[in-house]
Amino acid sequence: MLRMRVINGPGPNILAMILRRSTAPPAVKEDLENKAGGAVVMFQVPYPDLYYLADIAEKAGEVTAIEILGSCPHSVGTMALFGDVASVNAAADAVKTEYAEMNRSDKHA
Repeated sequence: MLRMRVINGPGPNILAMILRRSTAPPAVKEDLENKAGGAVVMFQVPYPDLYYLADIAEKAGEVTAIEILGSCPHSVGTMALFGDVASVNAAADAVKTEYAEMNRSDKHA
């Protein structure tokens, strides 16, 4: 099951909370913290789909995909996609479309 939330123009505290739980290298975190505005979309899916969908998202829009660590069930992971609003929305749409197609046709099983 895909769960997704888009945050347009996350505030500095929200961005800091997300990045604190991320696997991003320090230089990437610093770069993302220094960018004003923009958006972030976070989505959760089972691990076999997580990296595949992150790749689809990066190809659909100019976004940076970063895995978020947390207390999800052991078989579910969270990915955050950072970028400008249009790119994040394009990436989110691509993830939703591909996830629906995967479940409709089971083509990636």
